Amino acid sequence: ERAPIFDGLLKFATMTSIWLAILCLFADYRFTIQLSTRVTMIYAFASTLIGIALWRRGYTTARYYTLAWGVYMGSVLFALMHLFGVLPYNYLTANGFQIGAFGNVLLMSLGLADRINMQKKETDAARRRALAAREEAVEANRRALSNLQKFRRLYENASEGIFQCTLDGRFISGNPSLANVFGYDSPEELIEAVHDIGE
Repeated sequence: ERAPIFDGLLKFATMTSIWLAILCLFADYRFTIQLSTRVTMIYAFASTLIGIALWRRGYTTARYYTLAWGVYMGSVLFALMHLFGVLPYNYLTANGFQIGAFGNVLLMSLGLADRINMQKKETDAARRRALAAREEAVEANRRALSNLQKFRRLYENASEGIFQCTLDGRFISGNPSLANVFGYDSPEELIEAVHDIGE
C-alpha cells in the first residue's frame, strides 16, 4: 500500500525465482546455475535500491532491510575478493559469508520487531480513534435525547392546541391543550373520538 510499484516488482521477482527453481529440474545444470546467479545478482541490487527508496520515504522497516542486505553483500564481497586474491587472508575475509549471514539475520530480526511495534502502534491508534468516535456518538445521542425531551415538554405544556393529522382528517397526535379546546380529558380520547376534523 505504501509503494505499489515496488511491491509489484518484488512479486515479479518472486515468481521468476520460482520459475527458475522449476527450470533447474529440467534444463541444463550449467545454464540454469549461470542464469540463476545473474538473476539473483540483479534482484539483490534491485532490492537494495528499493529498500533505499522506501527508507528515504520514511518507512523505517526498510532501514533494517537495506542495512541487512548491505552488511550481507559487503561481507560476501570481502570473502570473494579474498578468493580472487585481491585481499589478504584475515578474519573478515575468511569468515565473510558467515559474518554476512549473521548480520543479515540480526538486522532482519530487528526489522521484523520494528514492523511488529509499528503495527501495534497503528492498532492502538485505530482503537483510540474508534473509542473517540464511539464517545462522540454517545454524546450526540445524549444531546439528541435531551433536545427531544425539551421539545416534548414544550409540546405538552403549550397553551395552543398542536396536532398532527392524516390527509383524510384523522388525528395522529395532539397535545393536552388541543384536547381541552374540544372538551376531552386527554389527547388519546380526542384521537379515538374524532374521525374527521372537517366535520
